[in-house]
Amino acid sequence: FEHEGQPQIISGDLVAQWRNALAVATKLTSHWLDLDRMAGVGEGAGPLDSAIPFAMRMRDLLPAGGRSRASLSIEQANIGREAVSGLVLSMVRTGDVREVEELRETMPGGSRGELKGVLTGPAEASTFSGRIVLRGSSLARFTHWATAGALSAEGKTDGSFGVRAQVALESDRVALRDLSGELSGA
Repeated sequence: FEHEGQPQIISGDLVAQWRNALAVATKLTSHWLDLDRMAGVGEGAGPLDSAIPFAMRMRDLLPAGGRSRASLSIEQANIGREAVSGLVLSMVRTGDVREVEELRETMPGGSRGELKGVLTGPAEASTFSGRIVLRGSSLARFTHWATAGALSAEGKTDGSFGVRAQVALESDRVALRDLSGELSGA
């Protein structure tokens, strides 16, 4: 899994305690990961095509019994054929409840994203409910990257943006509530 001569290395530790109840803590770090390559996605794939399988693998690190926590910090990653930086993911599981305590990253278009919420349901039919915050200096650049080029703002004005909302994700739908946003330069 080398990328242009750069090895993709994840290091970290795992601590397990089982005296009273099972408690597992995993902390992983990496300087560079090519998540597109690890997910095996093709040329036209978007960022979610790589990010979702990776997040599911992180979720699978959390055993069902007791309480477990997994955190991952990546300085730079390739997602959706572009570099993102400062990626931090922290998840906790207690029984069948899996909580995304924190997901944040710096993305193309001078954008930043934050996500917190709860994953429920089995792996093949998981749902997510939580809060999302997106902001950046170029809405056109961000949407072009986020949609794998499906939305392009060529020849249109561009500007900074900010969005926050409650989000519910299921396999066949996305719902946003309490949406507020700002857009400049449009």
